[in-house]
Amino acid sequence: SLVPVFSKEQELIGVVEAAMSMAHVQGEIAQARNRIFLLTLVSILAIGFLMIVLLRRSVLLPVQKLSRVTKQVAAGDLSQRVEIGSKDEVGELAASFNSMTESIQNKNEEIQTFNEELQTANEELKSANEELEASNEELREAQEKLVQQEKLAAVGQLASGVGHELRNPLGVLKNAAYFLKTKWTGG
Repeated sequence: SLVPVFSKEQELIGVVEAAMSMAHVQGEIAQARNRIFLLTLVSILAIGFLMIVLLRRSVLLPVQKLSRVTKQVAAGDLSQRVEIGSKDEVGELAASFNSMTESIQNKNEEIQTFNEELQTANEELKSANEELEASNEELREAQEKLVQQEKLAAVGQLASGVGHELRNPLGVLKNAAYFLKTKWTGG
């Protein structure tokens, strides 16, 4: 390889001839290629390790927490909440899950309160029903007494009517017997 050498005034002073063996150059290229390959491999492994650590920290651990709390909520413990440590999709999912769990817990409390109110109302209705049954029994007994009294009154009226009907002919017979007695006895 020839390289021209110039002075400050831009005059050609001379030429430098450099010679290298191609085997040495090819060896240097191979070494550089090997170093680049090794550096690339180490970089890929380091980046891969960092990605695994970051994915584990930002996705896997929060999803495992969410899964654990989900199992506890499914077992009936609605007081459990997922700790929200990020504002990414997993954080939004955890916030949504917490909101859903709180809503379910509130609805369950409302249902429990409603059930207690229904139970109280049911007890009041049972009490009122018992009172109504007692009143109904009293009314039935009063009605039976009233029917009995009406029957007795009807029998009394019938007896009075029969007595009146019998008294008139008996009165006539009594008077006739008195009249006959007075005529036969002379007196």
